Amino acid sequence: MSQPIKERLQYKGYPINKETINGVEKFDYIGTPYPTLQALKNFLDNRYVTFYRNPTEYEIKFGEGAIHFKEFKVGNLKLRKDGLLPTRLKDKTDGLIYTRK
Repeated sequence: MSQPIKERLQYKGYPINKETINGVEKFDYIGTPYPTLQALKNFLDNRYVTFYRNPTEYEIKFGEGAIHFKEFKVGNLKLRKDGLLPTRLKDKTDGLIYTRK
């Protein structure tokens, strides 16, 4: 029996553990096993990430001066050059810039 080969992968900034035992690959994300890498990628792409923005002057004028939150699907986001999720993006529906911590 051979020793397992363990690797740590990154997909859109999410850490993935890969373990190969006797040619069989197993993928793990935060303790949850997945049968294939594609199944894990599909799971991560269907998650939502919350972004926020400050109110506009118009919203403050009419009493809607709270911070606005909006969720975006990870699979629909354009990644940065380093392969991570963006920290700021311009929403296509309202044209306003949202930020993520």
